[in-house]
Parts: sequence; structure tokens; C-alpha cells
Amino acid sequence: MLYMDYLLYKTTAFLVLGLCSCQDELLLDGPLNRTVGENVVFTLINPPSTPPSRISWISPSNREIITTLDDAEKIHPDYTGRISLNKTTASLELSNLTLNDTGEYTLGISMNSVPQQANTSLTVFGKISTSPIISTWGTLMAGKSSVNLTCDAQGTIVTREWTKDGKPLSPSNRTTFYEKNRILSISPVEKEDNGQYTCTVSNPFSVDSKNYTLAFNPETPSSGLSDGEIAGIVIGTIAGVALVVCLIAFGTKKAGVW
Repeated sequence: MLYMDYLLYKTTAFLVLGLCSCQDELLLDGPLNRTVGENVVFTLINPPSTPPSRISWISPSNREIITTLDDAEKIHPDYTGRISLNKTTASLELSNLTLNDTGEYTLGISMNSVPQQANTSLTVFGKISTSPIISTWGTLMAGKSSVNLTCDAQGTIVTREWTKDGKPLSPSNRTTFYEKNRILSISPVEKEDNGQYTCTVSNPFSVDSKNYTLAFNPETPSSGLSDGEIAGIVIGTIAGVALVVCLIAFGTKKAGVW
């Protein structure tokens, strides 16, 4: 009988403690989004009514960012000068954010020797910077040739979208996207593919875009060379012919023909 009473007592205590734990569950705001170089404050939605006796913040890499016990505190060297802890509310400010600060953060506190824990996540976005669009094509012939346009960018890329003359481009029987829209391939090209292509790369805090004009004569194959390049080839050819003529003349004169 005593054993049954003991089991009933333990079960009741467990249920009561579980209920209290649910009601007093710590809740951190988030998920949070910031950009490189900014600051973030991790805040409890339901802060404790009295200062916790112990506070511990854990980084995404499982490092103890800071741990306090009453008046004593220990800060990880990697976070020295970058953090500020409110010992009353347990909120933590992290400054000068980097991409490596992305991940899940864990707060642990002790109230009256009862430990509690809460989690939240932070995503740090890098500023978007796009490079000029690169094309890989030589001679274009309507109905026969293909062209690839490559859109490279730096930063935290969330979306990469293509438009032609301001209208969104979608996959079709001639249009294909590769590497998460990094490469736009058109095969074969047709007359209607002439126009301005724009690649726009973005994340919640940054956006950048680059334009590329595709222009070729469907009737006359394009060499893919600029006017300056063509002029250089012509001049080089003329100079080469002149050099050959001079060499022939010099050789003839030396031989005594003159």
C-alpha cells in the first residue's frame, strides 16, 4: 500500500511539474534576419520576473558565448567586445554580425535552482553584388545556334530571376535554366530572341541586377565580334600583306633582278 501511495505521489508530482513547465516555458523572439555588420538583440518574449541566478547563451557552433553565475561571468574570446548581456531580462545583444553568426542560439537560465531553456534562430545576409552577364556565343544563326548567358553574384542569394525586355522569362521548349537560374540557355536562337536580358539577384535586405543586350541579324550570321575587333583584324591583314610584298621586293633586289 505504501508503495502504491509512493507511485501515486511521484506521478502526481511529475504531472504538476510538467504542467508548470509548459505554462512557464521560455520563448525567444524569432526567427531573426539581419545583414552583415548590423547588430541583433535576442529577447525573451516572457522575461523572468526576477533576475536569474544563472544565464548561459550557446552559439550555433555550440560555444558558450557567455555564462553568468550570480556576479561572476565568463565570455568566450571570440565574442569579447561584441556582446552585451542584460542580467535582469537575460536578453543578449550581438554586434558586428558576420555570415558565420547564422544559426540557432540557445538560452539557458536557472530560477530558484530550476533550469529552463529556449531557442531561436538568426540568419545573416550578405549584401548582393552582381557581375556583368557573360555570354558564350560566336556565330549565331537563327534556328541553328545556341547561346548561354551566365549571371554570377556575390552575397547571400535567395532569388535569381531573368527578364527579357522587362517581362519575366520562364522555361520553354527553347529556354532552359541551370544551376538555380545562374545560367540561361536558349537553343536554338530565333529572331524574336533579340532584346535586353536582365538578371536580378536578391535577398530580403539587398538587390542588384545587370543587363545584357542580345542582338544578331537572323539573315546574316553574326561573328560575335565588335566593330573595333573587326577593324583590328582588317588592319592586321593589310599590314601582313604589305610586309609580304616588302619581303618579296627585298629578296628580288638582293638577287640582282633590279
